[in-house]
Amino acid sequence: MTSLPARHPRMALHLTDRALTPIISSSSSSPHSSSADDASALQALATTAFASHDTAQRLGLGPPTRLIVEYEPSSPSPSPSSPTATTTTAGPIVLHSFLDPTADTASPSSTPTPTPPPPPTATAGATEAQRGPGASVNGVSSPATTTAATSAAGESSQPQPSLSSAAPPGAPPSSSGAGTVGGSSSAAEAGVPALLAMVVAPGPEDLREARQAVARLERVGREFQQEIASEQRRAEGGGA
Repeated sequence: MTSLPARHPRMALHLTDRALTPIISSSSSSPHSSSADDASALQALATTAFASHDTAQRLGLGPPTRLIVEYEPSSPSPSPSSPTATTTTAGPIVLHSFLDPTADTASPSSTPTPTPPPPPTATAGATEAQRGPGASVNGVSSPATTTAATSAAGESSQPQPSLSSAAPPGAPPSSSGAGTVGGSSSAAEAGVPALLAMVVAPGPEDLREARQAVARLERVGREFQQEIASEQRRAEGGGA
């Protein structure tokens, strides 16, 4: 895990949590760079990424999964070989990948199922009841229809028992409902931190390698989150 930055020496790799605690960082593993300056720059980029993540949620856009930031090319500079020619260097590219521990907790059973249409017999019965007593079809009255409509009218006039969702005094509150499902998943993931995988590439020509590097950081971050969740389950089982 710690040797991952060495596989991409041209890039800066950083895996951190919301407290900006580095889990993997090329700033602490590269002997050819000033660790203090690199660590400060990577922390500033991580802070900006988390702020963008929170802003997107406040605007109702949902939690972002990945962000790609491409910086503008540097200002033209004179070419050493020809004083009149200028060269332009492409700007760096930053890839952010947000690892939300609650992103995979959605259950397929939460998808609403379509309501089936009512059976034809119920529709026919309702149509006959709406005709009322003494109605006729094609000039012929239907005694069965009249009897059914009269019985339905008599039953509807009787007082129906009131169904209230309030619990009687002294009864414990109900634990059913959607709130229980959301609360249990939140409690299960409460101690698993959200992580940010970040890769800084020198230029657009390194975008393919940068994608590979951020994918490796994502796998390491997921394994880290799974290990924390497993430790919590073992601790809860031992405490019980």
